[in-house]
Amino acid sequence: MKHVVALDVSMGKSIIVIYNTNRPCEYEGELHHTRPSEEVLKENITPIIRFRRTNT
Repeated sequence: MKHVVALDVSMGKSIIVIYNTNRPCEYEGELHHTRPSEEVLKENITPIIRFRRTNT
């Protein structure tokens, strides 16, 4: 199954939405820019996409 992961990145937090190929939203939530939140995101989307972290 293919998925689309959309991120709306803002200062301090982001909104993440995951859709499947049939377009229903499988997940929508807020992601705070902290190490624990990043690890939860990584665990949930690693099977879907390759995760890349950038430091700015």
